[in-house]
Amino acid sequence: MAKKRKKAGAGAKAAAKKARPALKKSLQPAKKPVSRHARKSFFKNIEARPASQRVIVITGATGRIGRAIISRFSREPGISMRLIGRRMPHGFALPSNAKFFKADISRPKDYMRALRGSSAVIHLAGLVSFSAPLGELMEQNAANSGILASACVEAGVPKLVLASSIAVYGKDIAGKEIDERFPANPTTDYGKSKLEGENEALKSRGKLKIAILRLGLVYGAGIDFGYYKMLDYITRGKMRIIGSGQNMLPFVHSSDVASAFFLACVHDNYRSGSIFNIVGELKSQLECLGMASQFLGAPEVCARLDYGLASAYAASARILACKAGLGDCKKACESEEFISVMASDRRIVGRKAWEVLGFKARVPLASGIAEVARAYLKDREGTK
Repeated sequence: MAKKRKKAGAGAKAAAKKARPALKKSLQPAKKPVSRHARKSFFKNIEARPASQRVIVITGATGRIGRAIISRFSREPGISMRLIGRRMPHGFALPSNAKFFKADISRPKDYMRALRGSSAVIHLAGLVSFSAPLGELMEQNAANSGILASACVEAGVPKLVLASSIAVYGKDIAGKEIDERFPANPTTDYGKSKLEGENEALKSRGKLKIAILRLGLVYGAGIDFGYYKMLDYITRGKMRIIGSGQNMLPFVHSSDVASAFFLACVHDNYRSGSIFNIVGELKSQLECLGMASQFLGAPEVCARLDYGLASAYAASARILACKAGLGDCKKACESEEFISVMASDRRIVGRKAWEVLGFKARVPLASGIAEVARAYLKDREGTK
């Protein structure tokens, strides 16, 4: 009988011990839900917080955007970088917190050791060309994105941040506000390859977190996608306003692009497969040309050129150069694309990047254009 009472007492004590945490939890005051303002404040200030022991892999790191990202990440405490590229460019300064891995993205076995143990992979490697065949663009920008995503899954990488482009929206979007919900409809082979690159990477979205950053017209010192040629035309009084000049241009400075990639790497508050437009302040073609003229000390651009006429001339030059061999095919294609870009009305907005990542472009377009103008003048002086 005594044994039964002892056993019953032990059972009661065990039950009381089991119930104690639940009772303690019930006596604690209920937690208030975090307000939307508090969440935004946290995201806004996250850049000031150290990212402890993060290993970031960057493909295409020695390119123009890659160098801006390296510069940004090298200032962050607790971050180390593994850079993947086909070769180390002559004179490239490797930061103390970075290692270089020579590899081709199409061959995962060459860079698997760089992926293992990393916190995130930034994929910048690809082909930016308006003269390359569609097949080559698809191989470099689409197939390789899928190969890398699969390699990330195999290596146990938790996150992939993919560089895409607003080229996926096409240029037939005049007068429309374009956010991430707008259907993609690329009008160039380059845009088609970038969209397919997104789709290839997204095949792995259930196995790792994927963020896609659709970059606007990236500019900055050292980035010359026809910008120096435009500045040269302005300096010599040969630049023309293409069309009405009222079309909006979605420029974004390279340092702001670097910040967007940093935020996408350190945040975990978005779903896999999330797409973010990364753009700066929208200004019209007229406003951009006006700022450039002012910083160069050149006369204001006033003469106009009908877009249809300019486009037809550029297309003819491309045909002569590429099919008849009368000129530089690559330059003719780039000139045609530059005219199209400068005349297109693309009102790209990036509200989602602000609301989710806390990203907001910080470099005013006027300051950025002044920086590019100074770099152009310095380069011109060096070539004399």
